Amino acid sequence: MSDRYSIEIPNEKLRIYKVIALIIAVINFLAFALITFSSPGGIKSNSLIIFGLALSLVGLIRAGIRKHQSPLLQFRLEFILIPCAII
Repeated sequence: MSDRYSIEIPNEKLRIYKVIALIIAVINFLAFALITFSSPGGIKSNSLIIFGLALSLVGLIRAGIRKHQSPLLQFRLEFILIPCAII
């Protein structure tokens, strides 16, 4: 009598978490763009801010093509948001 039962509990809020992460990434990109283009030195002013701008742009692009990948290769946007928050 080794009957095993497994019950999967679906995470109903997973879609909402992904949308919120995408909104935060867009806000991150817009903030880095505003800082980059409004600084007195223009684009050449600070390489760290430009790195944050590029990193958030890569995150948005990867999030856009995420839907066409297999579940094992899907990109997690949170891994981009952490370095952007540190910058």
